[in-house]
Amino acid sequence: GVQSRDISVRSVKTGSYCDIVQLPIEPHFASIGHVLCDASCPIPLVSSFKAQILVFDPDLPLTKGMQLMLHMYTNVELVMIEKINGLLNKKTGGLEPKRPKCLIKGQAAQITLRLHDAGRRICMDTKPPKGAPTSFSRVVLRLGSCTVAAGVVIELVDRT
Repeated sequence: GVQSRDISVRSVKTGSYCDIVQLPIEPHFASIGHVLCDASCPIPLVSSFKAQILVFDPDLPLTKGMQLMLHMYTNVELVMIEKINGLLNKKTGGLEPKRPKCLIKGQAAQITLRLHDAGRRICMDTKPPKGAPTSFSRVVLRLGSCTVAAGVVIELVDRT
């Protein structure tokens, strides 16, 4: 059985946290932070993705090539800004025609991020078209001890 928030349930949505999971598997294969999914519908593993972010108040402008810490569900990974795809138009939500060279406080943008370790992949999903983002589609970006941006995954670029 599965328990989520102290209630017994038959299944949970993508990104839900489970308190207790009793499956016919060895305990060392499932521990805190691990991802369980249906083998017929596995969650994608990615090393590169596009995200829509809102830039908070970084000490330095965010630029292509900058390394940041990605916080996503229970993962903390080193990522690099591979490309600044463009600023988001606040009225239409689309990309502005001109791409900026850097991102500063208050800007909403679409960026492409890549995991620093080329051979590593993490579980990730895109924000659902309707409804709230899941734990696998929310991202927080930090530089040192400062949270510089947060947003949602909109596209999985390099997936397996």
